[in-house]
Amino acid sequence: MSQYQAAGVNARLRLFALLEAQGVPASEVGDLVAGAQCEVVELDGMAPAS
Repeated sequence: MSQYQAAGVNARLRLFALLEAQGVPASEVGDLVAGAQCEVVELDGMAPAS
């Protein structure tokens, strides 16, 4: 597992824990995380040129 994959897994686990602590049902957490990941993937490579 690469450094970036491990960081991604850790970020997802923290996000799950934070959302569940705020009372978001576990069934919705997966959908929210998947939606956020899709947004990140879409934006990859769209950063402004330096």
